[in-house]
Amino acid sequence: MKILYICILTVCSYLIGNINFAKIISHSKKDDITKHGSGNPGTLNMLRTYGFKWAIFNMALEICKGAIPTLIGKLWLGQIAMYCAGVAVILGHIFPVIFKFKGGKGVAAFAGFSLIALDWWVFLIVFAVCFTFVAITSIGSVGTLGFVLISTIIQLVNIDPSSNGWVCYILLAFISTLILFVHRGNIKRLFQGKENPTNIRKAFKKDFHLDKNDKASTQDVENKPVENADNVTIDNENQQSEVQTEQVKVKILKIEENKENEDK
Repeated sequence: MKILYICILTVCSYLIGNINFAKIISHSKKDDITKHGSGNPGTLNMLRTYGFKWAIFNMALEICKGAIPTLIGKLWLGQIAMYCAGVAVILGHIFPVIFKFKGGKGVAAFAGFSLIALDWWVFLIVFAVCFTFVAITSIGSVGTLGFVLISTIIQLVNIDPSSNGWVCYILLAFISTLILFVHRGNIKRLFQGKENPTNIRKAFKKDFHLDKNDKASTQDVENKPVENADNVTIDNENQQSEVQTEQVKVKILKIEENKENEDK
């Protein structure tokens, strides 16, 4: 029965992984994140495209997406279920069936999985170190891949071998290798010195400019109805004056006709 529950949890976790918050956020802005930057619907591309605010929001949602199924597996069915759920949700993010198996690269979902698999304070330290590295160097892919590798090494040490640990070792090695594989293009560009920069300061500035543009567009929208109303009022007045002029002309014609009749 426990195996059946683990299978159900694994399938549900995969389906949850299909939810791509980067696509949802970009579609809410009437845009498509896959048409910008690297084309990847992930946190780094959100940072480059929409700024720091939306990237953090997206990352928080993706971390929750990875953490919740993993936590359910851990509390409900134990270590193996925790790793099955965590790996499944990351697979769902990378290969989502609802998007024809074209998804993101799974780092944020992996972070959510690691938040549960590691002690929370260890997770925060690793995350802070990698974030600081990205902020200083603007090399986002090194920070994210470094986070995956460091978290994987620590998890390998923390896995309990007495509780079918070999299964967890295989699952962890598999998902970590897969994340490295889907980043093969980033790794190649790193060695070529052509990797896209991840400038966090620039992302902050983009937030500021976007906010200004949003306010400006809001003011334009608010002003447009007033301008239209004025135009409608002017048009109505012009139409009324034209009607009055025509009426006067008709009266004049009638008076002239009456005079002609009297003369006759």
